[in-house]
Amino acid sequence: IKIMKKIYLFFLIVLVNWIFSLDYKSNYYFGYDNNVLKYSDSENILFSRYISTQKTLSSKLKILERSTRFNFILKKNYYLDNNKKSNYSFSLKLKQPLGDYKFLDFSYNFINDIYLREYVDVDQGIVNYIYDGTDCDFDFSKYSIGYETPLVKKKSKLSYYYLYQTQFYNKYFTEFDLKLNGTKIKYSNNNKYSKHNISLTLFDAVNTTRNDGTISTDYMDRGYQELSFFLSYEHKLNKKKIGFSINENLRQYSSDLIADQLHYNRSHVDRQLSIWYSFFHESNNKSKLIVKYRKRNTSSDYSWVTDLKTFDKLIFEYVIFLKKREF
Repeated sequence: IKIMKKIYLFFLIVLVNWIFSLDYKSNYYFGYDNNVLKYSDSENILFSRYISTQKTLSSKLKILERSTRFNFILKKNYYLDNNKKSNYSFSLKLKQPLGDYKFLDFSYNFINDIYLREYVDVDQGIVNYIYDGTDCDFDFSKYSIGYETPLVKKKSKLSYYYLYQTQFYNKYFTEFDLKLNGTKIKYSNNNKYSKHNISLTLFDAVNTTRNDGTISTDYMDRGYQELSFFLSYEHKLNKKKIGFSINENLRQYSSDLIADQLHYNRSHVDRQLSIWYSFFHESNNKSKLIVKYRKRNTSSDYSWVTDLKTFDKLIFEYVIFLKKREF
């Protein structure tokens, strides 16, 4: 929390010195996740209610000839029935107009302590007590650099991105550490009746700690290649909107180590379907109802891996968007 306050204060000072306009808005999320730890059907599936708060500072900074759009976002997640899943994130987004409706954009997002589950730490070796496992979590950093150009009548856009991500685990599970390089292409269209976008993303994930001298990395490689497809459509009904999205990830693990049962010859198809309905209150604040269903089907030479890594989950979420305030 102290780190978040310092970051928040730093960017607030920068904004005060550079900005000629400042907007602030806050969102509140109330949800229910029926399988919060993504357990398989054979495990004791746990649910959790959650509350999330999101604060956003937005402005335009006169850095170049055209003003740079700036967003700084802080989000805190509270899981009421499984506190280990509670965490925070912050992100910085910059968008620079180039003229003729073309843009460059940059974003950075950091998510702290994403809790997974308990795993057995192979590197701990022989202990003098009954060992059931150790909590496993990781920090997630995401960088994105993109270029956007208009198409027909400037309502359609085509965007290209270079993506870089890191997943660094806690000290007991560094054998899972990853660095990911990716590319993304996105088509979007926005008119007075609807908006939609389609994107295709390719990632190459490298297990950075393989063969680093620990026991587990001698026979384990978590690297993979992943192809992701995303489609979103939203239809406008006066001040109301209804929409849906489909996200499909195809992942193939790259391990060629026969002793690596967890990853050898393993792949999965991970699909998520979301539908939503948004509307305005008399106070002119907006709300949104969302239902998400996610299903992962895993394929492996080992039935215990297929069972462990196959799951489905259902999420219900209600979001309140408070009116933007100007300073």
